[in-house]
Amino acid sequence: MCRKEVLIITEYIKKHENYIRSLLSSEEAYSDELLKYHLKQIAWVQHERLVHLLVMFFVAFLLVLSFAALYITGSWPFVLLFVLFLVLTFFYIKHYYFLENTVQRWYRIANYLNKELTGTGTEDYFPQ
Repeated sequence: MCRKEVLIITEYIKKHENYIRSLLSSEEAYSDELLKYHLKQIAWVQHERLVHLLVMFFVAFLLVLSFAALYITGSWPFVLLFVLFLVLTFFYIKHYYFLENTVQRWYRIANYLNKELTGTGTEDYFPQ
């Protein structure tokens, strides 16, 4: 995954959060349509999160394999391969952590909207 793609998803998330916060600041904007829209955005980010989880596991598996090959052979090409997969694994974990926290935060926003609309939400959450 290139850096530009990471910036695109982070910008997408920031735009959506700013949009939701601007609507939540005016209480007359609360509607079923807003909740449905927000839940659709959650589904898209959940899909992104799942894909990154699978890729992260694959890269971590390659990291373990490259470490085993380095341990067995002790050759320099495996050192470079190990370092490459170590860096990739670090950044995939960091990005997955970001996506996971985003989804958790958006769940709380959805619960807040649901509570305001139906009275059955589980949390009193208003994004700062």
